[in-house]
Amino acid sequence: MKNSFFLVIPKQQNNPLRLKQFETRALQQWLTELPTANPGLASRLIHDFIREFDATEMAAQSRLEALELLRPSVLVIEDYLRSRLIKTGFPKAENDKKILQVLIPIEKEFTISATG
Repeated sequence: MKNSFFLVIPKQQNNPLRLKQFETRALQQWLTELPTANPGLASRLIHDFIREFDATEMAAQSRLEALELLRPSVLVIEDYLRSRLIKTGFPKAENDKKILQVLIPIEKEFTISATG
């Protein structure tokens, strides 16, 4: 995994149909249906959702409102992934490296969301 700490905002597209899935009601419904009992799947879904979110052009106020709704779910997943990493010392096993390869992109993409 290439370590890059530069935050590159992806080119945003104006897509009214995609924008509807980021409206408050639709986002709340999506978060309610998020499979939190399966953290692996929830992590992938959150990551994919944030990547789509970053690539969608929207008003700053709408973006901030959506991020406020999304943040608690992201924090729960990040805490879960970090707790898995803390259980073992160094050197990290391959499974721990995989967890790290999921955690870093989620944090990076969420940070990009706030700057977009």
